[in-house]
Formats: sequence, structure tokens, C-alpha cells
Amino acid sequence: MSKKSLYWIFFGVILSSIVLVSFFNGNSSHIELDSSIDLLSPNKTEIKSTSFKVEINKKGDYLIQNILVEKDSIEKEIIRYSKLENYETMLIKSHKSIEMHHVVFIMDIANRNKIKSMLAIKSE
Repeated sequence: MSKKSLYWIFFGVILSSIVLVSFFNGNSSHIELDSSIDLLSPNKTEIKSTSFKVEINKKGDYLIQNILVEKDSIEKEIIRYSKLENYETMLIKSHKSIEMHHVVFIMDIANRNKIKSMLAIKSE
């Protein structure tokens, strides 16, 4: 496993810890990290209209704007959607039971393509 892969795994673990602490403590409805990733708790409803949604459902399927997208083509579709209407932000919605590597995979795509992203965890 390369150092870069280990870095992203470590980053995912740290990020998931922050999300879980925020989610279970309820102390904050909004956390911003220096890496330009904006995290939203489930009760946060204010999202810019200039964002598009990437969702990871309970089965681990990837959806963009509620359209099922294969994992092999997700990066191409995310880039296409980000340019489609000059979207400024990508909202990553995930069910809380989803393994973090799915979320980190999407966050890595956003980071490599300089797309600002927000993460929202759904409890139900």
C-alpha cells in the first residue's frame, strides 16, 4: 500500500471521528475544516442552491442528483455535474451505516478536482 493511500485512509479515520463526535455530542451543527471541506450535521438545512448532491445509499450505491451512477464512471460524472451549471459545492450525503471508505472515495475525487464539498450523514 502506498504512502498516499495510507494518508487518505488516515484522513478518513480522522474525518469520521470528527463527524461522529459532532453527530453524537450535538454541540455543533456546523464544522469547518481547513481543507475546504464543509461538514453539516443532519439537522442543518441551509445549503447553497449552487450545490449538487452525491449520495451513497444504504446498499453502497452512488447517486448524483438521485440518478444511479456506476463506481467506474463516478469521477467523470462528478466533474461533468460540477461544470454543468457552474456548481460551487458538492453535497455528499451518506447513510450512517455506510463504511467510511465510500465517503473518502468521493471526498478524494472532490479534492483532486478542486471541488468544494460538504458532508451530511443521514441517521435514517
